[in-house]
Order: sequence, then C-alpha cells, then structure tokens
Amino acid sequence: MKEEDLDLVLRAQAGDERAFETLVEHYHIKVFHLLLGLVRDHGVAEELTQEALVRAWRYLKGFKFRSGFWTWLYRIAYRIALDYMRLKSLRPYFFDEWEPPADVTAEPVEYVLQKEREKKLLAALQELPLPQRAALILFFFEGLSYQEIAWITRRRIGTVRTDLHRGKKRLRQLLVEKWGFNNEGEQE
Repeated sequence: MKEEDLDLVLRAQAGDERAFETLVEHYHIKVFHLLLGLVRDHGVAEELTQEALVRAWRYLKGFKFRSGFWTWLYRIAYRIALDYMRLKSLRPYFFDEWEPPADVTAEPVEYVLQKEREKKLLAALQELPLPQRAALILFFFEGLSYQEIAWITRRRIGTVRTDLHRGKKRLRQLLVEKWGFNNEGEQE
C-alpha cells in the first residue's frame, strides 16, 4: 500500500472524515470508470459509485490491510456492480465509453490512427466473456497483480492466469479476424 494511502486510511479509521474525503478524491474517478464500464449508464454508474464510497466509509474500520486500499475499494465497487446487474439482468460491459488518455506528443495523423486502434481494441474486449475481459482489464489497464485480481473477483489465482491466457488468445484472434490486425498487433 502506498505510504500516503496508509496514513489516510489509518486517520480515517480513527474517525477523520477529511482523510477519507482525500481518499475519495484520489479514487472516485477510477471507481466511476469501472462502474461505467460495467453498467454502461452514466447515471447508474454515478449512483453505484456513491454507494461504493458509502460502503467503504461504513466498513473502513474492518479494513485489515491484507490488500491495498485501492484493491479493497475496487472489490466493493465490483461486487456492487455485479449485484446491480443480477437484479437488472444486464450484460456487463467494460469501458464502452471509456477513452484512454490521449498521447499529446503524437503527430495528428498518428494520433487519429492510435485512437482508431484503441476503439477497435475496446470493441474486441467487449466480445470476450466477463471473466476474461475483467482479468485483462484489471491486469493491463489497472496494473493489478494476479493475487489482487483473484481477490477482487473471488477466483483462484490459477483461474485468473487461465482467464488472462485465454483472454489474450481470444482477443488476438478477434483483432486479426474481425478488426483487420496482423499477428504483430498492427492494423493492416
């Protein structure tokens, strides 16, 4: 856990609301992006984000530092989204409206091509089964470890590895067959 997070969590556990507000400022947008990617509705994502943050405040005293604060908060948000989707019988999506940060150093033509490749990658991700899609996004987009992904999704580490392997293989296949990429990941 980051030193700054550790201090803020300890202060928040002791009742310091301002410390928790600082944590919320740091992680609010990441929680929102996760939830937006899952439920594909801005309004619902905002409501679920608020619910996740309220639950985090409510259960913060029980946080045992077995994971990072972000991983713990991510798990709360992930579970809320799954519960919501079960109730609404929605198909979960990841980051349909999410835009990766722009590379401001790229030339205009390269920038347009990069954005087009990113859209195709995100569209291909949408076609993967949820466990594979979640594992790929948590690993590559969020930079989480196998153990953190397993903890968030309540799956075994070996299963997470399998999801990543199968997800990468299927994603590569989709990009080649459906989106016109070659085996090196370049668009033809």
